[in-house]
Amino acid sequence: EGPPGTGKTLLAQCLATDSKSAFFGCSGTDFQAMFIGVGPMKVMRMYAKARAAARQYGSCTTPETKILTSDFRWTRADELKVGDEIIGLDEGSPGLHKKRRLRLGLVESASPDQEKLVIVITDKGKVTVTPNHPLLSHSLRGLRGTLYWTEAKDLMPGQLVKFIEPWTSEDGDSWLAGFLDGEGSVAWGRGLGRAFEIDLAQNEGSTLDRARRELDKRNFNYSEYKMRTKYLTDKQCMNVRVNGMIQTLRLLGQVRPTRLLNRAIEIFRSGTPPALPHGTWASVLEVTEEQPGDIIRLQTSIRTYIADGFISHNSVVFIDEIDAIGGNRGNVSRN
Repeated sequence: EGPPGTGKTLLAQCLATDSKSAFFGCSGTDFQAMFIGVGPMKVMRMYAKARAAARQYGSCTTPETKILTSDFRWTRADELKVGDEIIGLDEGSPGLHKKRRLRLGLVESASPDQEKLVIVITDKGKVTVTPNHPLLSHSLRGLRGTLYWTEAKDLMPGQLVKFIEPWTSEDGDSWLAGFLDGEGSVAWGRGLGRAFEIDLAQNEGSTLDRARRELDKRNFNYSEYKMRTKYLTDKQCMNVRVNGMIQTLRLLGQVRPTRLLNRAIEIFRSGTPPALPHGTWASVLEVTEEQPGDIIRLQTSIRTYIADGFISHNSVVFIDEIDAIGGNRGNVSRN
């Protein structure tokens, strides 16, 4: 604040440049107009322009960080291109006692840069990010209350962060992939009490025995039950169910049965994709500082993505809705 010509705008522009932030200069007279409605329209255009620029300054990971893409592969951040499809999570809370759902989004920006780094070390793994990189976490009180977007530098030992164990995709068509495409199905009840899971139907015999061995070899958890059939037969048909959404995601991404992968992507494109289970978390052990290094500034259309298994946010100021006179009718949050 001060009289004209004292360098207020120049100082603000210098601060924005130093912090690698977007800068827009305007004055009150820019919004004056002869006709009613033109001024408010200019305000809304300015906020739209500022919002678009702010989203170019996404949260940052290292080039070797693996990002979960829509084909259930973990792809290096420096290999992502604008327009690639990724898997993220609901940015905001859907409401009391409701889980955030997994969503598909597009990469809007993936630009290299250099920045100061920190390493978040947990009991499930670690991720190297910029200090202001937000991760989805519980409060320090544990598994109670709302989930919060917490910057990496502010995470404390013992704090729980949302986590999905990454997997390695198998090369080539395996026997299990062919069996899953032939005898498997993706079960999804859309809120009717059924989880996102894979069912296998097969008569007792050598084929089913091998399917069990293939699942055991890859450390998948599954349950079995006898199926009812209207046909009289001396063979017992069994249903093998891979339990839980995380196990299902890993089976699809690791074994890669083509037909079931396509079916799963269809479910993700639907209006009610699967929700992230409550038990998927890792406990923070420590956060250590690193020297400045190479980073990828990653921005997605859904403002979230999954980096090395950690649910991450784009780290922008987002404004739900601003009315014509500048009042806030939505929420203003820094995440």
